[in-house]
Amino acid sequence: MIYLHKILPFFVLPVGTTLILVLAGIRIRRRSLIWSGVAVLWLSSTPAIGTLAVQAVEGQAEGGLATDALKADAIIVLSEGRGVAPGKAAISEWSDANRFFGGVELFKAGKAPLLVFTGGATPWKTPKAALEGDVLANYAVAMGVPDAQIAKTPRVVNTAEEAQAVATLLHGRLSGPTWREGPPRVLLVTSAFHLPRAQVLFERAGM
Repeated sequence: MIYLHKILPFFVLPVGTTLILVLAGIRIRRRSLIWSGVAVLWLSSTPAIGTLAVQAVEGQAEGGLATDALKADAIIVLSEGRGVAPGKAAISEWSDANRFFGGVELFKAGKAPLLVFTGGATPWKTPKAALEGDVLANYAVAMGVPDAQIAKTPRVVNTAEEAQAVATLLHGRLSGPTWREGPPRVLLVTSAFHLPRAQVLFERAGM
């Protein structure tokens, strides 16, 4: 299923749309379709269109101060797809560090007693690579976050699995006679364009 999720968007992204138009134009001998494909690729490659596309997806999202965030039961930092450098060391590299630093900042601001990292991994990455949650947890400890207040999910490959894994983890960590009733409140840390879909999935999972 993970491969299907990654392949299907190709057909509606600019490169996929261009390829479809060009092949269709060649097939039915319509130059207008070929030039339309070239135009789609060229326009989508310009900085102006790229900026407009990002703004359209991220909507009116704004950056805020960690001190202004509401208090919650846990801070959830979603995996962002760390890369692995070539070589036998299989060094994990940053792709977008904002999620990690945002989660740590919220924790240090006292917004939740638990910082959760998801164990993001994709099948096509080297098996030797550590789960993203393990890597980020080590960084968080190095930055002064107590190890006892960090939790990690097992391996997950998409946002839906992240939501279910976090729900299971919190049910075990937060349940008990002293735990208040009601679903756990979480601060979900991810990219602005990813947040609407992630929020829906986490709410469906009971958070």
